[in-house]
Amino acid sequence: MSIRVRVGVVLVEEGSFLLVRHEKEGKSYWLLPGGGVEDLETLSQAAIREVKEETGLDVNIEKLLFINDSIDPSGDRHIINFTFLGQIVGGELKVADDERLKEAKFIPYLEINDIIVFPNLKVPLLEASACDFSLPTAYLGNLWE
Repeated sequence: MSIRVRVGVVLVEEGSFLLVRHEKEGKSYWLLPGGGVEDLETLSQAAIREVKEETGLDVNIEKLLFINDSIDPSGDRHIINFTFLGQIVGGELKVADDERLKEAKFIPYLEINDIIVFPNLKVPLLEASACDFSLPTAYLGNLWE
C-alpha cells in the first residue's frame, strides 16, 4: 500500500462552498476542488493547479484549515488530505473535461448536509465558516466512509 497525498481548496462565495461532483463506479458524490500532489510540487502549488484544472478558476492559497487521513479499513488505500482556504482571483467557472467530473457549482452552506461529501468535512466546514475561517489548523483524524 502506498500513501497518497491530496489537497482540497475551500472557496467561498456569498454563503456557498464551491464543490465538484464526481461520478465513479456508479456513485455520485461531491468534493472540494483538488487532487493529488505531483512529484516535486508543494502542497500550495498542487492546490492552485488542481483548482485550475477542475474548475477553470485562478486562486491564491490563504491558509491551511484541516489535515485528515482517509484509511480504507481493508488496508488497500491511505490518503492524507490537506484542506486549504483559498481566494478566487480570476478565471471563469467551468467543469473540466474529465469523465469523472460532472459538475462544479457553489452549494449554499444550508444545503451541504443534504449531499454526500468526501471526505466528510461538512461539520468542520460549517464550524470554520461560522467564525470566518479564523480557527487554527485542525487535525481531524481518519474520515474514511
